[in-house]
Amino acid sequence: MKTLQDYHNKLAAILSPAEFVDMRKRGIVASRANLLIEQLQTRKFKNILEIGRYMGYSLGIFICFSPDSVITSVDYKMQLTPILPKLLNALAIKKSVYLVHGTSDATPASKYDFVLIDADHTYAGAKKDWDNVKGKLAPGAVIVFDDVYRIGNLCNEVRAELGNKVAAYKEVPHPAGVGGVAITLKAI
Repeated sequence: MKTLQDYHNKLAAILSPAEFVDMRKRGIVASRANLLIEQLQTRKFKNILEIGRYMGYSLGIFICFSPDSVITSVDYKMQLTPILPKLLNALAIKKSVYLVHGTSDATPASKYDFVLIDADHTYAGAKKDWDNVKGKLAPGAVIVFDDVYRIGNLCNEVRAELGNKVAAYKEVPHPAGVGGVAITLKAI
């Protein structure tokens, strides 16, 4: 799979038309989905952490665009949306995907080389998620924050906190401000 359109074609083949429309409406917007895909295509990732799963749109992107990764997806909602099991079964997962019930406090101890923070969309919530995962980052890790316009200045604070460990910083626009941010750490 190479593009967001490839992913949407896959979803359209798996889901009913109503489910597909619902997932597209509630999933992340194309510019931020492309940010994820672009980052996933930079190299092979071993250990991905997703904080905030909701309907599984981003989880599907991780499965399709990083097929050899171990993926841990954390969400506080115990009940899965009806679309998620259907999506997971249809993608014929032959690798490790762990669905964890809880908040970022429940993140398993590991070293993650890709982290998506997309949970409660508040400054306090995103800050807590960052504080819970920053000690679990592998050298060269990529951290993506979604819905940045809702969390204030946090990404700039994270960038300042990381200082000279930052190798790259990319923002994706949103009508309300910055939609997504990808921070890549140096592989030291």
